[in-house]
Formats: sequence, structure tokens, C-alpha cells
Amino acid sequence: MAAVGLVATGCGSSSSNGGSASSSGGCSDLEIGVMGPMTGTFASYGTTALHAAQFKLKPFEAKNPKCHIKLVQFDSQGDPKQGPGLARKAIANQKMVAILGPAFSGVTQAVTPILDAAGMPMITATSTNGQLSQSGWKVFHRTVVNDSQEGPTEAKYIVNNLHLKKVAVVDNGQTYGKGLADLVRKELKQLGGQVVDSESIDANGSDYSSTINRIRAANPQVVYCGCLDPEAARLVKQMRAAGDKTTFTGGAGLNTNQYLKEAGKAVNGSQVGSGGVDAQSTPQGKAWLASWKQTFNGPPDLYAVEWTNAAQALYNAIGSGHTSRQSIQQYLGTVSFPGAAGGTVAFTPQGDVKNGKLNWYIVKNQQFKLVNSIPLITLGG
Repeated sequence: MAAVGLVATGCGSSSSNGGSASSSGGCSDLEIGVMGPMTGTFASYGTTALHAAQFKLKPFEAKNPKCHIKLVQFDSQGDPKQGPGLARKAIANQKMVAILGPAFSGVTQAVTPILDAAGMPMITATSTNGQLSQSGWKVFHRTVVNDSQEGPTEAKYIVNNLHLKKVAVVDNGQTYGKGLADLVRKELKQLGGQVVDSESIDANGSDYSSTINRIRAANPQVVYCGCLDPEAARLVKQMRAAGDKTTFTGGAGLNTNQYLKEAGKAVNGSQVGSGGVDAQSTPQGKAWLASWKQTFNGPPDLYAVEWTNAAQALYNAIGSGHTSRQSIQQYLGTVSFPGAAGGTVAFTPQGDVKNGKLNWYIVKNQQFKLVNSIPLITLGG
């Protein structure tokens, strides 16, 4: 855990919608934890969350010059075993009023019961497992579409839009990947599709030749990978090296710059589904994108919009005078504001983001190209 810095921001007086101010005195001495993998293979997820928090502090600072907020990193390394200890450290810090994160569903599953018991509000932008919002936690919020919506919608797109029914479904054996892949498997069968091969790979493995041989023997029309970017990149590279040209698809875990980079030219032709608002398709999104590129000297990770919205929700709460954990939690139940790339950010009573859509991309010249945006469905919808 390392302090990111002390940034001067400001906030108004407490309103009737939020409760009392923090015990440290108004918003002059508050901290927000940023929890995610800051080091290791998946560091881009944590650093994107951190960048989003920093990105939104700057304009907030200009409007509210009398309050001090410190961002504190909690490096989960993407490991659920690391989460509980980090959550307890956050709770013990009386100045800390909210958590931005965690980044992964497995870590979120491990830490949210602890945060919920302490009344510590949290917002994640990449923990997509559908069951997280069905656990009865009051503090749970997310700005990303959940897998229970994304997976079935992607299956429907494969069958109805791509007109492909013979599917090999691969998962990475982890909370996110297997959960998403199982939803795709179920919906494919509902739609009259056929899962001709079902595989589970080692996310840390380096040789997927045996999996590829079984996939090729099944002769699918399309491969769907419920994976994260590193193993998906290795799998598609090895498939192409083996001469397999089967259409390769996946969910939001592949919707990253890291996937494009690690897969190299093998990534071209991949098709990826991801919930949210596409930044390139709206005037607001294009303005946000230009500002982000200027601030961080490069393009954002494709989850940066969702992290930006999550950070904005917390700063809106504090800027409205909600400066205790309880007050912020109450505020998030009613918050509604324009998203960084368009649309409106608001939460259901279970903490899911409202009114999400699925974007469908194809990769050309190692870049994501939006080809469609469709309404979300639930399993069997």
C-alpha cells in the first residue's frame, strides 16, 4: 500500500440526502482506496483505475479548492487471497471513506463481505461476475455490464448475427472466465446452437497445443474464449501458428490494448463483445478520449471509461457534501449523472449499472473497430 499523493479538492456542505460528515472534519482530510493489481501480469487493470481517479481529481480540484483527498493504492496483484487483508487495512483507516475497485471478480467476491460489514462503499469497473450483485451486499456498485447480461447477449450475437451455430467454448477456469463461458454455453443451447467442444485451460499455461488439437478435431465454426487477455492472446497466436483460421471471439476480458499487443498480427479478425458506451462513437467520448491521451501521453485501456465513471460517482458524492462512509453509500443509491462517453450513470438497487448495451468489435490492423451496438438480454432472453 502506497500513498499516491495529496490533492487539493473541495466540497460543499452536507445535504439531507447524505448523512453526517466524517469524524476527521468535513472533507478536509479524506482518503479513497484504489484496489487492483498494480504490479504483475494484470497491472494495467489497477493502473487504469488509478489513472481514472487521478484524471477526475484535476477538474474537481478547480471547482472545490478547500478539501484534501488522498488516493491510496492497495495492490491486490489480482489474487483473491490478498484481498481480505487489504480490505481490513482500508477499514481500519478512519480517514478512508470509499474504495475504487477491486478490479477482478474473484477479489471482489473475497473483499466485499468485509467491506459490507463495515459499511465501506465501493465501486468496481471491471468485476463482471453476475452473482456479485445477487449477494445482498449494500455497498456493492459497478459501472460495467455484468456477465449475466453480456454472456447471453454475445451467444445470441454469434448465432443470430454471425449465423454461426457450431461453437467451441473455452474458459480459463477462473471466476470471471468460467462464469462467462458457462453463460454462453447455456444460451447457445437455448438458441439451438451446438457446443461442439468445451475446454478449460490453465490461465498461466504456455502450451495450449492439446486444447487446440481437440478444438480442431471438433471442427467448430467459431471459438469463444471466456478468458482474460494474456491467455487469450497466447491461445489465438498458437491457433494461427498451427494453421487454424477458425473465427476467434471472446468477451470483455479481451477488450484491452494488452490483448492487441500480446497477440500481435494473430489478433486480426478476432471479434470481441464488451458492454458499455464506445468512446469513439459519441462527441462526449471523443472529447474524453482526447483529454485522456493528453493527460497520460497515450491511449487509454478500454476499461478506462468505466473507471472514469466510477471515480466520478465518488467525487460527485464528496462534492455534494457526503463525506462519511454511510453518507456516500446513501448518495450512491440515488446518483445519476452523464457518463464520460455519453449515456447516464446510475445504479440499480443491487448495484448494477443501468441501461447497458453490448458493443461488438472486430479487430483490423490490430485495432478494435466497432461494428454493432445492441441491447442486452438475460439468459434465455
